Amino acid sequence: MEDAQMAQGLARQSGAAAPGREEAALLFGTALERVRVFHSLHGRLPEPAGAGEQDEPILGAWLDHQRHRRATDGLPPWKDNELTRALGSMWWSGEEDGGTRPLPFH
Repeated sequence: MEDAQMAQGLARQSGAAAPGREEAALLFGTALERVRVFHSLHGRLPEPAGAGEQDEPILGAWLDHQRHRRATDGLPPWKDNELTRALGSMWWSGEEDGGTRPLPFH
């Protein structure tokens, strides 16, 4: 669901029609790559209230939603692993130095 919501937000920004459910399912990888690039360029993760780039609020909200899903065991392990592989544990720990180790598959 969060991927579909992000897709709609990005589509509204670009003026394009919102993608269907299948396309939204593919958006996770695109959103993750955009967050990774944002971090690479800015040295920090996007924030929902941030104004660093036009899509920072959308990327920040998407990342916050992933954190919430992780904390409530609603994030599939493959997504957790992809986020941790791309961003390290800082994506969920909030610590640039890595914090504690990510949870293993459950």
